[in-house]
Amino acid sequence: GRTGMDGLQLIPDNWYAKNRVEVWRNSIARAVDRQNKSVLLATGESLPYDKLILATGAHCTTPDPDFLSFDNAFVLRSAEDAQALRNYVQLRRARHALVVGGGVLGVEAADALHHLGLQVTLLQRSDRLMNAQLDHQGAARLTTYLEGIGIQVLTDVAISRWESQGATLRAAWLAHGPCARADLFVACLGIGTNAQLARAAGLEVGRGIKVDSCMRTSDPDIYA
Repeated sequence: GRTGMDGLQLIPDNWYAKNRVEVWRNSIARAVDRQNKSVLLATGESLPYDKLILATGAHCTTPDPDFLSFDNAFVLRSAEDAQALRNYVQLRRARHALVVGGGVLGVEAADALHHLGLQVTLLQRSDRLMNAQLDHQGAARLTTYLEGIGIQVLTDVAISRWESQGATLRAAWLAHGPCARADLFVACLGIGTNAQLARAAGLEVGRGIKVDSCMRTSDPDIYA
């Protein structure tokens, strides 16, 4: 909605100064020098630390390595993602959306696109929506609700290949045969940890940055 971004401001700007927090915006950490206990920025500057906290977040998983190279393919992770999606709907006058992934975010994305006036198809690889959160009865009620407001829900489906024309996706071919066509495509397939900085610094990394019960990494002066 028009005021949706307002809710992303968790604290007022003056909170930082009141709490002795110095904020450096538009700054990229390029490397961690554990030996000298400093963080090297992309500008070439270096920031020393006694204790370092890595809070690097996560990125969206995509259904195909080339998925985001298409101009009508989106993920939904950041405010910029949401703005780009809304802009595309308005400027291209998109009418039909295909959401891949029926978890919490996929269901929310499908509902939001429906409220933007699009016809929405929601694809879920599992046998039910939000399978990590809901049992079969709860998922059935959710499906009934979504279908009742006009969202098409397909479960137990997998995409076998994508159909494109130039830089635009046209359709997703499903493994069991049919083709799902749309004007825009949104992938909501979960997230992966942004662990590149930690890995390059030689910290222990698995599916995420490994920590103990106190959130310490394999370096006792670095937390995550």
